Amino acid sequence: MTQHQLTIAEDVYDRFRVLEGRSIFGSYTDSGLTAAMRDVERQLAHGRLAPDTDQRALLEAAEYKARLADQIRRHPDRAVDLLARAVPGALSYTFVFDPDHYAAGTWLVQEALQARGFHLLARKNSWKSAEHKRVVTMWHDQESGLRFEVQFHTGASLEAQQLSRTSADLLADPRIPHVEAEILRSDLAAAWAALPAPPGNAQIGDYRRSEDGATRR
Repeated sequence: MTQHQLTIAEDVYDRFRVLEGRSIFGSYTDSGLTAAMRDVERQLAHGRLAPDTDQRALLEAAEYKARLADQIRRHPDRAVDLLARAVPGALSYTFVFDPDHYAAGTWLVQEALQARGFHLLARKNSWKSAEHKRVVTMWHDQESGLRFEVQFHTGASLEAQQLSRTSADLLADPRIPHVEAEILRSDLAAAWAALPAPPGNAQIGDYRRSEDGATRR
């Protein structure tokens, strides 16, 4: 990235940190997004935030810049500031439900976020996919102008996703022997294939909010 692009990246990343609600010293404020997610969690009779929420919600600065650089390469005609505010996974939270409460819990969290003034931009149900089975939603915080992500998992799908992340790191290592890499890919595919879909998830439809505010499915 150019120096100008880096300056934009650093400015927007600082805004993400403010939105998350974590100070440069690592402590959380009562007004940040993490605090809001904790409030939503306390309202749930069944369900919780992922155990590592505080550690994983906000991307590390270096990873954020790397993802932004990739977006700039993919979309050279778009304004860098707009790309910086919508870096995939820059700020992401994960709720976990047992299968029997998954569908109802997913709706409850979305309703709670909308009640707090956040705008739903998109929702993708990937439970019929071969991998990365989950529901992912994208939200807009009107005050900051930033986007954040909220994922919905069962305990089993969260474990599969964590295995997928670990596997991706290992497979990216050029030193891994070919046979071991193939075994790892096979094990990961088997883990996703064996994952049961939670009842009622089919009623959680895909959604995309257009520029004029209309629903696109």
